[in-house]
Amino acid sequence: MIKLLLLLLTINYIASEQILTIYPQEKRVINSDAGGKIPLIVKPSEDVNEEIEFTCNSNICYTFWGSTSEYDVYDEEILPKIPAGTKAGTEIKFNCILIEPVYNDAIALLISENFLKEVVEGNFIYFENMKWKTDENNKKIEFVPKFVVNPSYSTSKNLEKNGIIYLDITLMEGITNEISIADGTFTLNKDEENGISINLISCSKIQKNAKKGNIRITCSVEEEVKNGKFLLKLGQGKKIDNIEPKVSGYVTFSADGPTRDGLIDEGMSTQAENSTNYSEILKISLIILLLLF
Repeated sequence: MIKLLLLLLTINYIASEQILTIYPQEKRVINSDAGGKIPLIVKPSEDVNEEIEFTCNSNICYTFWGSTSEYDVYDEEILPKIPAGTKAGTEIKFNCILIEPVYNDAIALLISENFLKEVVEGNFIYFENMKWKTDENNKKIEFVPKFVVNPSYSTSKNLEKNGIIYLDITLMEGITNEISIADGTFTLNKDEENGISINLISCSKIQKNAKKGNIRITCSVEEEVKNGKFLLKLGQGKKIDNIEPKVSGYVTFSADGPTRDGLIDEGMSTQAENSTNYSEILKISLIILLLLF
């Protein structure tokens, strides 16, 4: 009997490897003071039979992108848990707390803990190897200011003076009041050593009650822009709503580049397409009804 029990215990002493993969909820988050949150996701590789409670502190840390120095994080007051019954591949959201502020920089997550979790089922004891890891293709988090500005496209037809250029602005937080953008807030700079810098003027406003996400604005070019690769930059000393935005991105201008007049954003395009489809369906339905009656 004792031999049989030992055999059963030996059979059940099997290390089944449960892998907990950690990665960011968002690739880009707003700049944070000490005490700010890093929003993360944990995903188990196998079904979870018993609740798993874990800590950020000592299990998760980060390094600044391109650096080798490691930084610890704190836990929220309530520790994150993966409930019993959670299916493999389920995404569980949680937060770690920054000890140091992070401004205008990128970090990479580091996971440093492997451990055995004892599981007791009746008279049997076995161990699960709880392996933590990062998703190597998704471990970078970029901390940015409230406004992130990029060209809406990478190629364009040459622009005459007062020609229109489109810019995309990512709002990292929603806004309440309308925001004006001063002339010269953005410039186009030719990617050569000739010092060409062209101001963008008469930019459209950021409308009030704009929600977090992407919006599109237009600006006029103060001088003609032609034949070359131009870098979008922030004008010296310029800000949007007293905040220095992150501005980047290139546009290549040429005589045979695409014309951008009438460009609308993807959401508006989708709405227009849906509206057109609905109209066509309505017309067909009316024709069928007329034929029937």
